[in-house]
Amino acid sequence: MPVPLRYVTCQDFPQVEVGQSIRTAVQLALPWGDATAETSLTFRGPADDADFERYEVLHQVERDVDAFYNQELVKRILENRRFFAFYNRSRQYFLVGARRKDAIGVFERLTKIDPPIHARSDDIDLRRALDLGKTTGGYFGKLKIAKVRTAAVFGSTTVVESEEWDHYASLGELTVVYMQVMADDGETRTLMLMPDRSVLLMKDTGDGTNLRFVADMQVDIDNLLNQPPQLGE
Repeated sequence: MPVPLRYVTCQDFPQVEVGQSIRTAVQLALPWGDATAETSLTFRGPADDADFERYEVLHQVERDVDAFYNQELVKRILENRRFFAFYNRSRQYFLVGARRKDAIGVFERLTKIDPPIHARSDDIDLRRALDLGKTTGGYFGKLKIAKVRTAAVFGSTTVVESEEWDHYASLGELTVVYMQVMADDGETRTLMLMPDRSVLLMKDTGDGTNLRFVADMQVDIDNLLNQPPQLGE
């Protein structure tokens, strides 16, 4: 099963004891009246990779449904979203095992606690990260082509050398990259890289291995971004 690891920087995340939680809540208007939606991060100790702290996340969100309960039609509920977030305190970022909307939603709510916790999710130019591995495809957006908003180009590991790739790259922005990246143990990992540096691993090899691989990728991304842009970027 694919493993999402959303990249979110956070410089002021407080230290807590094992079992302690950081909590916040917001008031939502639901059909039966106001309800409190909670978000909490509970520290579970070191992750399987010792560079990361492991947090169990509960994030309650509104969800539209078409259901029947207690002889009444139900159109909206509060849903519990549960996942894990892993904090690299030395490099001050989270890898969150959730979809983007939930990951960002958690940290938006944490800005409302006292003192607030601030996090960022900034985009990079994916063209500058292509040297991470062998690119096998990608999506292009914001295309300057009449009646075309997005385009996809897939092929072999030499797809970036194709005329079609160059065509769309010159007319739009690279929004998703599919890659094969070699890990330190020599295994090739297939993944999807997003502009916010988030990674979708196509194969789950366990928390420890997944975290180490993505952490090494983030170091490589930093190194690539620190290099002078090449001609055409």
